[in-house]
Amino acid sequence: MLDILVTLLATTLHPAQAYCAGIGANPGFKDSPLVQQVTLTSVKVTWAGLVTRAECADQFIVKSWNKRNPNDYKMSDLLPLNQFTYIVTDLVPNQDYVFQAVAREDKGILGKDWNKSPKAYFRTSKNNPTVLPDAGYSSDTTPLYQQPGAANQKPVSVFMLAGIVIGSLLVLLIVIGGVWNLMKMSKKKSSDTQSDSDSETDSMDLDLQNTDLESRIGSRPPSRSASRVSRARSSRSRRRSPLSVRTGRTLSPPSSVQCSSQDIDRV
Repeated sequence: MLDILVTLLATTLHPAQAYCAGIGANPGFKDSPLVQQVTLTSVKVTWAGLVTRAECADQFIVKSWNKRNPNDYKMSDLLPLNQFTYIVTDLVPNQDYVFQAVAREDKGILGKDWNKSPKAYFRTSKNNPTVLPDAGYSSDTTPLYQQPGAANQKPVSVFMLAGIVIGSLLVLLIVIGGVWNLMKMSKKKSSDTQSDSDSETDSMDLDLQNTDLESRIGSRPPSRSASRVSRARSSRSRRRSPLSVRTGRTLSPPSSVQCSSQDIDRV
């Protein structure tokens, strides 16, 4: 039964090739790795002759990051124990970078140990001497390729990216403001036309009301006072004595004539 369990564990667990079980029997490094510039965007990291207890390690790893952003680091693939150089690419020129070589131990169910070398600092520059990558460098890990003119290509800085973002935001705000103003102008024009039509409608209604009122006043029968005045005039004309139509004079009564002759005699 015990043999079966050991066999199952051996088949399921990743085998540790060079795990050293002794106390303090861990691989290490005597010094920081050597960093040499290949191009403005790539360097060669070498740790040959710097590894102690290399037989206790399982793989090598190269770790690199920008000095200002230690949390934004990059890790290489698992490198074999017979490889002591690695090319780190995609670097920004004139920036300080940190490099470390790591001896990885795989202890099976006990976990993994990462035995790191001291840190090496390097800045790529056009004034630095350059070296060629190793002829036996394996392209299966992280291949090194350089496009024509990539060494002279100017990297995009953070300030340039910030300027592009701010400029695009300003353009977007201007476009939104223009659209908003056009919408406001169209709404104002529609409201003005509606108010004009409403005022014209009100004036037409008022004219119709005035016309209707005038028609009602013209069709009204004459008032009682006017009829009384016409009756009084007709009665006065009837009281006149009938004389000739030419003179239109009336005859006075006889008593009035006699009085007038006596008065003349007295005088």
